[in-house]
Amino acid sequence: METGAQLFTIRDYTQTLSDFECSMQKIADMGYKNVQISSAGSSLKPEQIREICDRNGLSIVLTHSNPDRILHDTDKLIKEHDILGCKYIGLGCMPEKYRTQEWLSHFIDDFKEPARKM
Repeated sequence: METGAQLFTIRDYTQTLSDFECSMQKIADMGYKNVQISSAGSSLKPEQIREICDRNGLSIVLTHSNPDRILHDTDKLIKEHDILGCKYIGLGCMPEKYRTQEWLSHFIDDFKEPARKM
């Protein structure tokens, strides 16, 4: 088992290309080898994220992805994860409407097809 850095905690420092580069170097300098990409700047392309992480010896092992993207942009999200070299698409946050026992079965129904594709 290996530890990794969950990047949501430093999201304010991963919004621009230069900030992302600086932050990944600092994460690597701390000794981390794995990261979970979460809330990186929307202008950053998967190719850029991968190149920066690779250059710093960081493996992207998981993401936090927007539930709407998982539901409605599944194929593109899968392609982006292929570019990142990341096998796991994580649900960033359980949408509010599914946070009750009553709605749990709706979550299963709604996410069944995206999960099958992934």
